[in-house]
Amino acid sequence: MRCATYCRLAALGALLAVLVVPAAGISEGITVPRFHSDITVNTNGTLTVREEFTLHPLHPGRYHDIFRYLPLEPRDRWDPRYADPSIKSQPEATLLEVRRDDQLLTVKLNTLSGHPELRLEVLAGDHRYQILYTVAGAIRYGGRGEASDLLYWNELGHSWRYLVEEASIAVHLPISVPGEHISSEAYSGQQGKRDSTANAGFDLVSTSEMPGTKSYVEHNVVPGASLSIVVSWPKGAIEDHRFDERKKILSLPIALFIYYVVAWFLVARRPKGGAIMPQYTPPGNMSPAEMRYVLTGTCDEKTVAAIVTHLAAHRLVSVQPDGNEYVITRLADQLPPGLPEEEAIVFCEMFGANNTVSLFRVSNLAKLDFSANSFRLRPDQGNRLASFTASAAQSLNRRFDDSYYRRNLAYSMPAALLALACAIGLGATIAQRPGFFFMSIWFSFCGSAASVLFAMKIIPAFRDLFRGRMTISRKFSLLAPLPILLGFLGFPIILLEHMADPAYAASLVAIIILNIVFVFLLQAPTALCRDRRDEVEGFRQFLAAVELDRVDRANNPHWTPTLDIDYLAYAIALDLKQAWGDHLVCAMNNAFTTAAGE
Repeated sequence: MRCATYCRLAALGALLAVLVVPAAGISEGITVPRFHSDITVNTNGTLTVREEFTLHPLHPGRYHDIFRYLPLEPRDRWDPRYADPSIKSQPEATLLEVRRDDQLLTVKLNTLSGHPELRLEVLAGDHRYQILYTVAGAIRYGGRGEASDLLYWNELGHSWRYLVEEASIAVHLPISVPGEHISSEAYSGQQGKRDSTANAGFDLVSTSEMPGTKSYVEHNVVPGASLSIVVSWPKGAIEDHRFDERKKILSLPIALFIYYVVAWFLVARRPKGGAIMPQYTPPGNMSPAEMRYVLTGTCDEKTVAAIVTHLAAHRLVSVQPDGNEYVITRLADQLPPGLPEEEAIVFCEMFGANNTVSLFRVSNLAKLDFSANSFRLRPDQGNRLASFTASAAQSLNRRFDDSYYRRNLAYSMPAALLALACAIGLGATIAQRPGFFFMSIWFSFCGSAASVLFAMKIIPAFRDLFRGRMTISRKFSLLAPLPILLGFLGFPIILLEHMADPAYAASLVAIIILNIVFVFLLQAPTALCRDRRDEVEGFRQFLAAVELDRVDRANNPHWTPTLDIDYLAYAIALDLKQAWGDHLVCAMNNAFTTAAGE
């Protein structure tokens, strides 16, 4: 009795399934008497696809709009054997024409959502639609150990919601591919199923007897199901022209590297140094900031630390430690004549001089008025410290840049911009996805900015880290943002890899790195700068051998600099290890890091 009940329930369930599926097929109000796809595989590896189908509205007098989603998305690959193709980017479609009853329609292929779709207006009565488009990147080329290339095509795709009474598909290969070496299989059904409505449990049988053509027909394809075909042929029979585009893209960083090397040999070779003679006083009466500028060509937080220390050594300010912070107090109401310009600028900005705008041309420093008596060096003052650095850099660049350095930006900047423009332009030939140009330009800008930050801030900080000149808190503040920075740059790289090609993403990264590296390498010191460097090196050796030992014995992180240690500012500028200067630089670094994080 119980067995008979189970049998009745099973029969009722099967009947409901048979009734519900056709009902779902007409729930959209449209059926499709015939859907045919004709796919031609071209010798250049692209496809020419012609879809032809008839729409039959079930409600006369009513108008409908339907969306035809071209079956190019990864979720259209229902067979798990082809769900992860060797090409990671989605195939790109180019719409050629759309016709209704042989009348040309004005329809655009919409890809803004990332899903290639066409919106078709449906009129009352039966009408025949023809869609002609080309596809690039749909062929799966065999890799190592594979003997064939193949094409997988899901005719209707995952978004088709209409009953198709007769579905057919035909794939044509070039005559250069021998017909006896072409194999194919086709099957219908819903995702995860392989069956035939007419012959349940069996794959379909090709209906074509033409060499080089494989075609299949299926009837009563219900909504949510489709007709899929897989065609394979000997590897290499159809040339993979993607490598032509990859060669062009990958040749850009190679050509850029060759250009930069030639430019470096022509305009940026360093003059040879002379003999290093000991210097017992600052050569040329150079200030600590100028001395650091001669060595590095830049102005950074160590420059500002050397300026503050030099001001303290001359009794213009006092620097008192307060935990991990410092309180800088003004001791002078007037600045002495002959004070280096960059030190006067930092002093005035630190204590709020009322006329710092015209400070570059100040002839009488005694007329300056100050509104503040102290300045606390703490993390929330990072923006002001950055302002000090920028003002000092502006002063140093204005006075010494032409004398000490040839920047050669006329050789580096046009090449950098042209290489990026060419890379983005070539990338557009293999990627026509929405957002491609925005993502490429955004990554080029942010990647360049991050590379400059890495070259100017991170690398010197790691040098101090490996030399043991960094506190634990400073180590954490240095290392903590790195995963965020890598993720910030890695995300657009992954997007570009999927939008275009891995070769494009790698080429863009290589171009950015080359641009940043050679912008610095093409900066050549002048002969005067080379002579000054030799003199500075002689003074540095004197400090390291004689004065630095006395500094280290006399001070600790909580020591206050005095006139007795006048050369401490030079030790900081010349990157010599000493406790007090390292601690002050770490405090400034913490402030700069906090400001950058904000």
